[in-house]
Amino acid sequence: MKPLLLALLLATGCTIESGAKTAPAPPPPATEATTARVAPPPPSAAPKTGPHVEFDGPIQWRTWDDGLAEAKKANRGIFLLVYADWCPHCRNLSPVFQQPDVVALAEKLVMVRQDADARAPWLQRFEAQGTYVPRIFFLRPDGTLRDDLKSANPNYPYFYTPGGVDELKASMRRAAEG
Repeated sequence: MKPLLLALLLATGCTIESGAKTAPAPPPPATEATTARVAPPPPSAAPKTGPHVEFDGPIQWRTWDDGLAEAKKANRGIFLLVYADWCPHCRNLSPVFQQPDVVALAEKLVMVRQDADARAPWLQRFEAQGTYVPRIFFLRPDGTLRDDLKSANPNYPYFYTPGGVDELKASMRRAAEG
């Protein structure tokens, strides 16, 4: 497999398309590239079992409504993480939120996370920027998108990776400065 193609496969987010979830597969054999399709759970699925995205730690995550109210009151920017438990990229990204310098930057922002599978109606307004996960948006205190803060990936501009934590921290610093 050509190195560029392999790099592209490894540097893309998981996607949600018409209710089906798609995650890039582990590096395939040199002869083919595939992605694994996973059927979505029913909307009223029982409690999840198996691997989950872990967010336990020092960051105080808020719901959208609580986060938006706090951001407006404190005049602080919002860090919005959209993730899914089934997404391997989301699970790989979660330890980044344990790093001391990321935690310190998080204290300057209102940290909101949302499971994409919960299909929150307010999240639909961000689907114009893609439906892949993880997606990280930086928002103004009024909840409007700061489109000047994006990852360096032109195809997935709101996709930050654990390997690109310096890029994420730079965006967090800029968002905290206003």
